[in-house]
Amino acid sequence: MGAQMPQTRDSVLDIMKGIAMMFVIMAHTNFPWESYHTFANLRSVLFFVISGYFAKDWLMLDYLRLGVKRIFFPIVFTSVLMLLFVFVLDEIFDTKAFNVALKSVFLGTSSYPSVPCEMYIISDGPLWFLWATIFVRFFWILLKNLISNEIVWGGLIFTMAIAISYTKQFYTMPFSIQAAFGALGFFYAGYLCRKYDFLNSDVGKRIFPFFAICLVYCVGCSNIDINLCVYDAFYVIDLLGAVAAFYCVYAVVKKYNTDSKFWNALNYLGRNSLIALCIHAIDQNILVYWFPVKIWSYFDGNFQMVCVYLIRVLWVFLGIYFILKFRLIREKIFFIK
Repeated sequence: MGAQMPQTRDSVLDIMKGIAMMFVIMAHTNFPWESYHTFANLRSVLFFVISGYFAKDWLMLDYLRLGVKRIFFPIVFTSVLMLLFVFVLDEIFDTKAFNVALKSVFLGTSSYPSVPCEMYIISDGPLWFLWATIFVRFFWILLKNLISNEIVWGGLIFTMAIAISYTKQFYTMPFSIQAAFGALGFFYAGYLCRKYDFLNSDVGKRIFPFFAICLVYCVGCSNIDINLCVYDAFYVIDLLGAVAAFYCVYAVVKKYNTDSKFWNALNYLGRNSLIALCIHAIDQNILVYWFPVKIWSYFDGNFQMVCVYLIRVLWVFLGIYFILKFRLIREKIFFIK
């Protein structure tokens, strides 16, 4: 049997999702001192490991009927909203970006071969992650139903992840399907963490130093970009490093979490991470890529970029607040009662 959803919500995991969301915004903010290899590169894998930790035993029909719509509706809502913004900006500033924006939303990616290089700067922001999440769970349920042997099952996941991710350099499948295969291994790792109680078991504590070495390598020498299917450490090392990152963040939150405004804010962000990703997708595209003037073009120096980051975080929190207040969108689009 797969891992079951807990009866009560674990605030530690919600805070971890909040931290991952902060990493997402950090990675999308053009800090002058930012290295290409930073801990923020683990933002996506951390989300997928957490998702795998909460892996649920869906029946395929139930997932297609109930599970998909909870992510699909927010994607469509956000994509339509973004395209409307781009259309208006196109009319006002003659940016000629609408067709590229439409293609980007369809492909769910910021990189696709055989197009002019200037189109590489157009992306759908973190919406690729939501598309990948839909397909990760679809493939997960399909494989679990087809293969009963967990070793064969895991081996097939890793093989497909490596092989299909490699094809990204030649062509791009729509809706981030290639990224979903790459993410599937991280999702599976989260599932194993829960099934074998890696966070609390003696075995997990004994093998953690080896995982930690992989994490150090990933932070210092590797770039993990599931969206672009880039795994500089040959996927398996990246995978082990992601598990170590999950373990480290969990341990820190577990030890230092207090009922303070800071931790409550991260908890709030994590609980509403789906809304946060949609709000940030609009921010990332309108104010960073598709708008004629990038937001940080008004700023110079490190201190100013910190201000930009804080502004973008504030927008996400304000967006969550207003959507939760708007009952129609909250209930009919995001299915939050």
